[in-house]
Amino acid sequence: LASMADPYGADGGHSAAGGRTLLLDGSMGHELKLRGLPADSFMSAMFANVDHPELVTSVHAEYVDAGVDVVTTNTFTLTPYALAPFAREGELATLLHAAARCASDAVASTSRSVLIAGCLPPLGECYKAECVGDANEMVLTYSAICAELAPRVDLFLAETLTSSTEVIAARKAAGPSGKPFWASLTLKDECNAALRGGETVYAALAALKMKPPAAILFNCCAPQAVLAGVRAARAATRSFESFEGTLLGGYANGFQVTTSEWLSGKETAGCTAAHEYDNHGIISPAAYREHALSWVKAGAGLVGGCCGVGPAHLRELCATLRRL
Repeated sequence: LASMADPYGADGGHSAAGGRTLLLDGSMGHELKLRGLPADSFMSAMFANVDHPELVTSVHAEYVDAGVDVVTTNTFTLTPYALAPFAREGELATLLHAAARCASDAVASTSRSVLIAGCLPPLGECYKAECVGDANEMVLTYSAICAELAPRVDLFLAETLTSSTEVIAARKAAGPSGKPFWASLTLKDECNAALRGGETVYAALAALKMKPPAAILFNCCAPQAVLAGVRAARAATRSFESFEGTLLGGYANGFQVTTSEWLSGKETAGCTAAHEYDNHGIISPAAYREHALSWVKAGAGLVGGCCGVGPAHLRELCATLRRL
């Protein structure tokens, strides 16, 4: 990642951990929905790379125009498990290639150095640790995905994972590619730095210390949960010498209704603040910027957006990081 060492120039973007803060992109499924795809955005997004490649490329291009340093392939739902109900498992390679092509076309439109991250998603039901499969089977499935994406991406980002077991399987599968491997864990929407699978951040990093990812991030949870995760991860990495040089980061959801509330169907005393959200329950760019800056202050060197966070949010954050 030498080309990304100074994405903001001489004056801006320092994290508390030192170095420059890299900016990841934001939501894809929600942005496609806003552009007219059916409401079942997870399923629609899965096939959009071949059915509506111009829409996928346009979303990537908006993020590039906003100033991001990394775009992620639209492959979050591209797994054999997700394709099986449509009897389209045999199209996995074709769909993966199409997704990488959409990202590549968008990146080609700029003279800046923008990296493409190959998304490695949960292989079963999202957010549910009890659905995590056999470790060896996960390695085989991730290996099949990595083999198709590796020639087409700059790094791998395994995201929205609920346990260290998933990270280890994805890391093992990505290893032969020689590409950097980043792992992003999803946290409970609280401020206790606990993974949705039950592990604490400290316990998860302890399980990864023999061969740490190049970056540890937290995503698909409330902004306040990301802050707790970054703080816990920074403390944990100081306990394990093997994490020296590992980047930390996060990209939160932009919805006022947290994932935990959505999963349970119950309104809880969550950690989001109502005044930060608009009438549609979407966080304002200014409020999201302030949360992201708090992650940077806590030690994050990578920040971006997850569900509900779009180009406008990333544009405002990028402008602020450049001024720091």
